[in-house]
Amino acid sequence: MTATLRLSLGLFTALPIASKGELQPSRQQVRWAVLLAPISGVLVGSAAAAVLLGMRLLLRGEPEPAAATALADLLSAALALALVQLSVGGLHLDGLADTVDGMAARGGRESASSVMRRSDIGPMGVTALVFTGLIQVAALATSVVNGHGTTAVITACLAGRLAAVWACRLPAARPDGLGAWVAGSVSTLQAVSVTVLALGVPAALVAFDDDPAALPQTLAAVVLALVVAGLLQRWWRRRMGGITGDTIGAGVEVATTVALVVLATIR
Repeated sequence: MTATLRLSLGLFTALPIASKGELQPSRQQVRWAVLLAPISGVLVGSAAAAVLLGMRLLLRGEPEPAAATALADLLSAALALALVQLSVGGLHLDGLADTVDGMAARGGRESASSVMRRSDIGPMGVTALVFTGLIQVAALATSVVNGHGTTAVITACLAGRLAAVWACRLPAARPDGLGAWVAGSVSTLQAVSVTVLALGVPAALVAFDDDPAALPQTLAAVVLALVVAGLLQRWWRRRMGGITGDTIGAGVEVATTVALVVLATIR
């Protein structure tokens, strides 16, 4: 299990822990590595939450004007989410940009695949990156103002990795790349089981905050994030013929963003 967890962290973070070449994993190890993806979400989210806490302690002092406080919350949210992206080497954002460019490309499956394989980013991809970043920072800053920034960032990162688990139920779009390596590695029943278990994390966070009224909306944020990411994966699958590493990464970012937005509405 230790080797499988290392493989999972190597897949879903940029930490120099393991690679598929080093471990020569079996199909069963790949399956478990995918199913353990929510652990990386909790770890990354916890690190981001530590940044929020550190900024709160650093900026704590005499009462500040409302405008200064709002800017401080925006700064805290931006730094926390920057750490999230650094922890994965920006791969999920890269996948989002490539996927948006591919879906916006004219022509059929081959045209979309060709665009997604290119190293540059088109205008639609840039637009997706800019607005995704703005929405995530604004949503997390709102949660910080509302007093549940820690719950929001950990839950959102967890939701993103759960979206990756669900995406890995689908077939691969092509025989090479990360998508081919993890495609079809988990079943629907396994994805459901992992999701149910993972929902215990936001439930525990809400209990720790002593705010039971927020539990339904917190759990709904995860479910809605998975639904939106799942619908997009179905569209991308029809266009591409299956999943790729890019569409998996895009799904992670979409689910994370949806969860942050929903969580920002909790008062």
